[in-house]
Amino acid sequence: MYLAPFFASVILSIQKSWDGGKDIADTLEARKRIDMKKERPEREELQEVDAKKIAFEQESSDMAFKEDYKRFLGRSDLYERNLPRALTKENLLLIKFFSVHKVFVYCSSNSEN
Repeated sequence: MYLAPFFASVILSIQKSWDGGKDIADTLEARKRIDMKKERPEREELQEVDAKKIAFEQESSDMAFKEDYKRFLGRSDLYERNLPRALTKENLLLIKFFSVHKVFVYCSSNSEN
């Protein structure tokens, strides 16, 4: 169990010190890629009766969507650039070793019963 705090500290360090580190930390913890398609913002189409009111509100909604989409593209690009850095041989070996260690500890604790 001595490795779990070390692994957690590595992930926490990545999360704090890397730009976009939260997404990379989530990927390392889950041991699978984030599906960025699920994170993509969607444009809202307003349903109003008054044409002037809907035109104004739709324009405001579209402006907010464009800003959200820009942030999404930046986040997605940063994730794709950081992922190879996070998945270096050293980090993958650490993750693999940690996973094997967890299975070994689990099996050892269950065999004692």
